[in-house]
Amino acid sequence: MLLNKIHKNIKIRLISGFFQRTLRAMILPYMIIYLSAYFGVTLSGILLMISVIMGILASLLGGYYADRIGRKVVISVSEFVIAVSFLGMFISNTNYFSSPITAYLFFCINTVAFNISFPALNAMIIDVSTPESRKLIYSINYWITNLSLAIGSLIGAFLYSEFLQELLLSCFFMSMIIFFVFLFFIEESIPEQSEPRLLKIRTLPSVLFSEYSPILKDLKFLKFFFSSLLIMAVELQLTNFVTVRLNKEFGTRQLFGDLKLSGIEMSGILRTEAALLVVFCTFIVVKFTRKLSDKTTLTFGLLFFTIGYMVIAVSNDPALLMVSVLVLIIGELMWVPVSQSLLPLLIDDHKRTKYLAILNLHQRGGELIATLTLTLSSVITSWYISVFIGLMGFIALLMMRSLIITQYKNNYFNQKA
Repeated sequence: MLLNKIHKNIKIRLISGFFQRTLRAMILPYMIIYLSAYFGVTLSGILLMISVIMGILASLLGGYYADRIGRKVVISVSEFVIAVSFLGMFISNTNYFSSPITAYLFFCINTVAFNISFPALNAMIIDVSTPESRKLIYSINYWITNLSLAIGSLIGAFLYSEFLQELLLSCFFMSMIIFFVFLFFIEESIPEQSEPRLLKIRTLPSVLFSEYSPILKDLKFLKFFFSSLLIMAVELQLTNFVTVRLNKEFGTRQLFGDLKLSGIEMSGILRTEAALLVVFCTFIVVKFTRKLSDKTTLTFGLLFFTIGYMVIAVSNDPALLMVSVLVLIIGELMWVPVSQSLLPLLIDDHKRTKYLAILNLHQRGGELIATLTLTLSSVITSWYISVFIGLMGFIALLMMRSLIITQYKNNYFNQKA
């Protein structure tokens, strides 16, 4: 399928998504350091947990309203609110008005607006694509995501400390440009039959209870959901606990020649390394694991993934940190394809959207655990956090393996020796 045959909405989504993720990677991961500097690690962890909970509720509301009033309205209004929130964060950090609590409130607004728009942005891709074209579309989106994270993390790492105001102001202007692109160029894509069906629904609680409660009784899916949640909690340590720990413990170290790195810069390099490894090593790892069974691939993948995160939770050696990121990314590239191929076998095709809506909450649950870890780090050592990370990864491995073994009995999975 040629790129010029992709629907205009999807092209706009891919291009705007690159800039949206770059902006968020420039600023939001370093808000953890910002909050901990003013409120302390314990309180900042609590504040972040509050923002995560708000994001979960916003995501459910966003999915509801995207089907009721349309994708374009939800996406456009949310992007405008995101732009305003960046402006509010900028104003809250000027010489004339410096207010960390106000900056945090605008940070929460940014989180809520982003999570409201997220279901609509994903639904829009499905609305205007075909099953045959989605593999190409999601492959492009996967690469764009990692490239934007690499660029944004690197820019934020080296400019955050000295140029926070400039970064926030540039985020405001770029978000306004994205807002006008959404407003004037994307087309409404909501299916025509959605509105009459949703007119029967009176309240959001009734929607959640009647539509989602049966899914919560599906034990196989719940096992997949909680294993995904634990894996996400491990993965988010890099942008939460590890970032704060390096900022506090790493100090300033000489890397090559006269090049000196701070903890913030080191954390940015690690995130950039991770994103670039995903971009350039995906096909190499896929080719290497092609002859392995899915159970073996998943097992070693999650082991590498977990061990890598356990090491970066305690180490301050630049070389060891970078090698550990290499190990964990190789592990991630091993287990992710197996997990993705397992999911369709566990869900009811007639309720696929609802299953995926619930599954999307695993990221918010992972964020909650990650922020809890940050809070605990103020009272326990990094070694205990490393053990906690290992425990989460091991439990996730056991649950995911049990699901694959169950599928083996039905000959669904690759069982090569």
